[in-house]
Amino acid sequence: MAAALGVRVYRIDEPPIGAFAAPRQYHGAHLARWYYLKLQDSAPEWKKLVARRNAHGEGILEPPVMEFAAAIGYRVAGGEKLWIPRLLASLWWLAGGAFLYLIARRLAPPAAALCSLGMYLFLPFGVAASRSFQPEPMVVALLLAGVLAVLRYHEEPDRRRLWIAGAISALAVLAKPGVALFPLLGVFVGLSVAAGGLRATVRDRRMWAFVALVLSPTLLYLLWGTVLADFLRGQEGGRIVPGLLDDGSYWRGWGTVVLRILGATLLAAALVGVALARRRGRGRLLGLWAGYIVYGLVFTYHIHTHEYYSLMLVPIAALSLAPLAAVLLAGLRRLWLRRRTVVVAGAAVLAITVGLDARQAFDRLTNDPAVQQRVASYEAIGRAVRHSRRTIILDYAYGAPVKYHGWFSGAYWPTSSDIFTPAVGEPQISAKERFRDYWPDGDLTGGPPEYFVVTDLPDLDAQPDLRRLLRGSPVVSRTSDYVVYDVRSLGRTTGTE
Repeated sequence: MAAALGVRVYRIDEPPIGAFAAPRQYHGAHLARWYYLKLQDSAPEWKKLVARRNAHGEGILEPPVMEFAAAIGYRVAGGEKLWIPRLLASLWWLAGGAFLYLIARRLAPPAAALCSLGMYLFLPFGVAASRSFQPEPMVVALLLAGVLAVLRYHEEPDRRRLWIAGAISALAVLAKPGVALFPLLGVFVGLSVAAGGLRATVRDRRMWAFVALVLSPTLLYLLWGTVLADFLRGQEGGRIVPGLLDDGSYWRGWGTVVLRILGATLLAAALVGVALARRRGRGRLLGLWAGYIVYGLVFTYHIHTHEYYSLMLVPIAALSLAPLAAVLLAGLRRLWLRRRTVVVAGAAVLAITVGLDARQAFDRLTNDPAVQQRVASYEAIGRAVRHSRRTIILDYAYGAPVKYHGWFSGAYWPTSSDIFTPAVGEPQISAKERFRDYWPDGDLTGGPPEYFVVTDLPDLDAQPDLRRLLRGSPVVSRTSDYVVYDVRSLGRTTGTE
């Protein structure tokens, strides 16, 4: 655990530009900045307006637990420190490791359970993802806590343990609505079927009570965010796209994501571990794998495009390795080697494996060497646009990093891949029509756009109609990394004003 924490704090204070899921991390950073500044009487008013506009533009995707926790950390630290929420995410992941070990102990002896824990803590993808400023590390920790509670209930079924399992599972599902639901239900239903059969499971009132308890908080949250208020309205679009099930790119993309996370060897070893597990343990593991598969069949868009939507694969594969590790360790004992020799050999293998994983993890944690130069460029852009709240941004990361470091706000202009990918849903219109119609209305903008910021210069070349539209606009600032246009006169000619 100490070594795993040490790996994660390596260069944790660097801006997450170019790091794991950078746009998602800056989404949380914008929200946390607004929660922090709106309670600061000493903060300049223009900064509050920019922060408010950016937070409004990011929207709320799930209960902002991590963002509120980060804002509290900022108040304690006396300023915005992005390493605070990243450290918090790492601690959530380590807490999940404790639950994972207790689950693995129910599948295999302690030594094999430690092998599962080592894989969970040091898998390179997991190291990078577990210190990312987003709710996924917290979701995984709560998922593992919920699985452990479900196992404890099935070991000694009573009303108290059922309520505990339901309450913890409900928190896991609410933390990022829908993500942890299917694995938790898979484990609960799988154990019920293994114990009493399918017919008895369907008639089991406690099973339906568990489902109702798990779903109720999330359903109330979704009802509040879509009907009673409007902060979740429109967020359901783009996540569940059933039409992708007939698209070969969906299946290829999903397979690629799985192999990027686990690799072919580790995936094969995990599946062998499931086959080697005892009957009751196999039911638990199959419930987790089945839950992940159903989850991927529901959240079709993100499962094949966003790696962190499959982060739960790390603990599922780690648990699946426990039975295989138990068989291998038992084989060593049957070789009649001295126990001390077995321990030393096992420790050496574990140390080498962890060392190789840690080395790869360090490579993933090392951000772009020019990250400070990029931050300086973003700050220069902010000065060039005079920290305006009326900009349009063509950027590789949806404009989130440049707005954060440049202290300005505006609307995101879609990239060429957004425009020409049907699943994204961008309308096929001209750049002139998009410029006139894409700008959002509202009291936060203060009027039509003033500046057009381009940090993704290759994509500007990929949109010739946009390049022609901007050709006559004055250039405020230009470097090899970005260009800023003054589009106030363009707004008059296109009818924006």
